[in-house]
Order: sequence, then structure tokens, then C-alpha cells
Amino acid sequence: MRNKESQRQIVRLLDWLYGNKTPKPKELLAAANFTAVDVETANVNKASICQIGVVRFRSGEIEDVWETLVNPAEYFDAKFVAIHGIDTERVSNAPKFPDIYDELSKRLSGIVVSYSQFDRFALYEAAHSHSLRELNCIWLDVRSGGLGSSLRDEADVLGIAFDHHDAKEDARVAGEILVNLINTRGLKAEQLLSMMEYDFTPSLSRSGLTAKTLGYK
Repeated sequence: MRNKESQRQIVRLLDWLYGNKTPKPKELLAAANFTAVDVETANVNKASICQIGVVRFRSGEIEDVWETLVNPAEYFDAKFVAIHGIDTERVSNAPKFPDIYDELSKRLSGIVVSYSQFDRFALYEAAHSHSLRELNCIWLDVRSGGLGSSLRDEADVLGIAFDHHDAKEDARVAGEILVNLINTRGLKAEQLLSMMEYDFTPSLSRSGLTAKTLGYK
């Protein structure tokens, strides 16, 4: 049932992006409403989320920014602390993941953008470890359509200044990468499908749902 609804959402999304004619980037930007997310973790365990950043885009512009530290109730690996600067002391009074999940679920609905699959996997693992429902959204991995091999590389290419490994900043850049793809190159249906990931639900590509079978050229 849920997979059928996901398929309907994707068809509507492709209609929005591609329709019966090739849209101009300006037209796409006017309808570019999505949410970007990034997480930082305390250690190699993807469920050990210690910071979440969520940036909402409307018509290609930032509409809202939300960020929270999270107490993962796990050890902090010194190598990870050196990367993002978050340690046990900083999260000592922060909420735990189940405490913020309702708010997070409200914010991460519809089209959700991340840079690589890491953030999606981390959120899935954290939810699963606390027996929480999976997020109900359509994921786009902007790395598959971008300009470099890392978030830093792509930000440098696009001239975007940011504080790397701060979750809200990384989320902002992921969103701006998608805006750039729309604004400078347009976003064709095949590109959109290649950016979608379905690791936790039946694969739409395996079921034959492609840009071609949907009638998009």
C-alpha cells in the first residue's frame, strides 16, 4: 500500500518537474519546495546521532532552519569529535532521539534531500534502534547528480562558503546543490530517478517504473 502511494507521489513529482513540455529552470525553481537534512554521529554506529540539521526550501530559497543536538547515550570517538567538535559535555543536556522524533517526522515529509545515503541510513538506524516508525518521505541523494566527490568539493566548485560538519550548514549546502542543478542545468526526469533511493522499500526500478515507462522523454 505504502509503495503504491510512493509511486503516485513520484509520478506527481515527475509531472511537476517535466510535465508535457521541457520546463525552464526558472519554472522549476518556482516550484522547488523540499527539505534538506544532515546528521552528525558520535562514533561509527550510524544510530549514534548527536546533531541534526534541517533546512526547508521554498521556491529554491531557504524558508526555515532547524537544528538540534541529540544525546546518543553512547561513547564519543575522539576521531569523530575532532571532525565535528561535539562531545559528551555538549550533549549532556540535549534531548535523546525519541524525544525529538515527532518534530523531526513533521519536518521530514514530502521531498527530502541529503548528500549521499549516509543521513538516510543513520536516521533509519536510529529510528529502528528505538522501535520508531520509519520516516515517510521521498529521498533524493544529490551527490549522484552533483559536481564533485564530496560535499566540500561541490561547495568549492559552486563557491558556497559554509562551516563543514555542522549539520545545519551541511544540510543547507545539500539543498543549494539541488537548487544549482535546477537553476544551471535543469533537472531531467532520468536524472531525478537516478537520485532516488529505495533501499528499504521495493525498488521502483526493479518493478519497471522508469522515466521511459512513465512517458517522460
